[in-house]
Amino acid sequence: MTRRWSVLACGAILAAADFAGAAAFLLAVPSAQAGYGFELGAGWQNTGAIKDSLEWRPAIQGSRKDVPAFLGWRYLGEGRVYYAAMARVNYTNFWSLGGGGNLLGATVAPLGMGVYLTRPPAAFSPAARRGRWFATFELSFGSVQLGGNVTLDSPSDPRIPDPEAHRAVLRADIEQYGGVRPENGVVQRYPLGGYQYATLAVPIQFRFWNMVTPTAGVGFFVESNPLMLEWNIGSGGGSVPAYGYNVTAGFSAVVF
Repeated sequence: MTRRWSVLACGAILAAADFAGAAAFLLAVPSAQAGYGFELGAGWQNTGAIKDSLEWRPAIQGSRKDVPAFLGWRYLGEGRVYYAAMARVNYTNFWSLGGGGNLLGATVAPLGMGVYLTRPPAAFSPAARRGRWFATFELSFGSVQLGGNVTLDSPSDPRIPDPEAHRAVLRADIEQYGGVRPENGVVQRYPLGGYQYATLAVPIQFRFWNMVTPTAGVGFFVESNPLMLEWNIGSGGGSVPAYGYNVTAGFSAVVF
């Protein structure tokens, strides 16, 4: 319990630091009219890619395979360099030798910086923006995500009537043979059970859109998290995180 609360406290401190930094950034950068971005994305993620100290703790061996999806909001400036923040609702389908499930969470990244790779919207009048393409690069200085497994009893597999007993067999394989025997490592989509997590990440994003009206645009984005650290903050959790990374892409709409 002490470890769990220490992880939560660390996340709260980092989030508070993000908000403080965001306030300082807004005071330092000249004010300009801003817009908002709305995005829907999905992709591929690997959590616990490094074994031993940075593996996914509930896993029996190796890493967890994830398919993340999200619906998000972004603060978007009009000048060459602008303050960037984002918030999301996240869904992740995952599977592993230790079990699978569906994670539901929320992400906030209150401190970030964006740069226009094209001439910024501020260089044009609203009427002159129509039909133009814009491109941005954004870096978030730390995002915080909290969530948990919302399907404790699924996915199910008739070959695994007792998930805990199956995991005990896998652990025995590792102890006796140094790895899971092939005949016992076939199934990865069976109930993991309860799992709560906290994740710290550093997302980067490229966004491209065309202004279809003087004030609204549509386009797409490509995003990556080269560094993700996920802590198990539920039962059996510890202070050592799992390392992960992902690549996502999707559609976006921009309104100024």
